[in-house]
Order: sequence, then structure tokens, then C-alpha cells
Amino acid sequence: MSMKILKVLVVAVLGMVLVLQISSADQVDCGECGGWCGCTKPPTYYGSECQGDSACDCYTTYVAWCYDWTCGEGGNSVVCGCEESGSYCDCSDCGSASCGEWCYNYCSGSSVYHSRDCQDKGCLAGGCYDNPYTEEESVASCGDDHSCGSWNYYCSGNEVRRERTCQDKGCIAGGCYDNPYTEDESVEDCYYISYYCSGNELWYEEGYCSGGSCDYNDIFEENCCNAEISATDDDGGTGDNPSATNTCHGGTGAGCSGEDCYTTNQLDKSDKCTGACHTGVDGCYFIEYYPGDSSDGCFGKDQCAPKDYD
Repeated sequence: MSMKILKVLVVAVLGMVLVLQISSADQVDCGECGGWCGCTKPPTYYGSECQGDSACDCYTTYVAWCYDWTCGEGGNSVVCGCEESGSYCDCSDCGSASCGEWCYNYCSGSSVYHSRDCQDKGCLAGGCYDNPYTEEESVASCGDDHSCGSWNYYCSGNEVRRERTCQDKGCIAGGCYDNPYTEDESVEDCYYISYYCSGNELWYEEGYCSGGSCDYNDIFEENCCNAEISATDDDGGTGDNPSATNTCHGGTGAGCSGEDCYTTNQLDKSDKCTGACHTGVDGCYFIEYYPGDSSDGCFGKDQCAPKDYD
């Protein structure tokens, strides 16, 4: 079969390549391939027709290509690059896409990932391609939570304490972790005792814990006046008897002051005549001692009070 004269000539010189396009008038049916006839050997010269081996090769496009002697190095190979002998090109040896086994897990942020090596292989634009890449896949989302809830206050004896539940989540060494824990701490000790006077009564304030907070009670301790002891007089009765000379026996005064009760021991006193006698109307006088109230907090005749008689 002789080659037809080509109406259109496109030349691209890339490693001794000549590209020829067949016109519709020059198309030659290659039979069972259903394609168009093109050169199977490199041309003997650059021109409008392919010379040399005139055998037809079958192509799947409207383009016929003349190649140099090195297979697949044509500047614009269409179907894998032809062989030197001009036989029909076979793309079956390009391989297909595939991936290896998933590798070990690792952390990325707060998530677990794993990866594997893949090959993207096939036939494109007349040539084999092989594009290696790494495929990454999320395995689990661990969450990133380092927070605590609200405090809960409670009593432990007379101590106020508080506790709260916290979350510690994340990713480490290719795995998720979730470590809930409880924070517990002392707030304050409620217990105390504070004494105070209310009139002549001794009270104290006692602190305690109730319902997660401090409170206190007012507690009666004692009546300080219970310690008061009355004075007595040997004169009998009220003791105010100037016609008799006797002794008044002092008692004990009492009261409440500051944070405690107090007592005061009173002295004994004896009736007596005093002054310079026989020196005039007021030269000599008599002192009568009798039970009377002192200036302490509690009411009662606890001391020996003096009274003058002429």
C-alpha cells in the first residue's frame, strides 16, 4: 500500500518527531482495527509524506504519528508510544491503582489518624503514569477537653469542703485517653467558740458546718450572779444597830465582764467609835457596819457598808 499525499502538515521537532495529520480524502481503512492508517517506521526525510515501510498501523484517533527509532519518545505519543516494529500499542502493562496496608495510628491534634502508601497507575495520553501518594484517614475523634464542672460544697465534720468533677481528654501516642478525676479541697474550718456577756449572764457563740456553709449557735453558759455571796452581821437582822458593837462579815460580789464571770471577795468590818472623844459635839462618832450592796454587776448585799452615828 502506498502512502497518500497529505494536505495538512504539522511539524513538531522533539527528539526527531514528525507529526502528520491525514485529510478525510486520504483516509485509508485499516480493516478490523477501525482506525486510520499512519506511519509505522520513521520517515526517511522531513516532508509531506512518510516513506520507508509503508505498512499501515491501526490507531484509535484521527491522528497518525511518525516516530523516531526510540520507542515511546515521540513528542506526542497517543497510545502508549508505538514499538519500533510498528505493532499496535498495548497499555495492559501500565498496572492499576493500589494501596498498601494501613500503617500505625498517630495523633494529629485531638484525633487519631492512620496512613498508607498508594500508587496511582494507568495509561494516559498514550503513556503509562505512576503517581505515588500517601492516603490519610481519620480513625477517631478523641475530643480536647480539659475542663471542670461547678463546685459542690459540703460538710466534713465542722469543715466546709468543695469538690468538682473534671475531664482530661485528648490524643497521645496514637490513641485516645479520657481521664475523669475529682478535685477536692478545704474551704474553711467552721468550728470556734467565742464567749460574751449578756448582762450578768455568760454566753458563747459556737460555729459549726451545715449544708456546705458555716453557721453558729448562741449557747448559754452560766449566770454569773450565782457566785454572789451575801455579807452577814453579828448584830442580827439588818445589822444596822448602833447600840451594839459587833462585826460585819463581808461576802462575795460577782458579775460578768468581757468574756467571763468575775468575783470580788469583800472584807470583814467591825463596828467602832472613832475620832477624838470629849472634844466637842462632833469630836467622837460611832461607825456602824452592816450588809450592803457593792458596785459589782450583780445585785445583792455582798459587802459591809459603813454608816456614821454621833
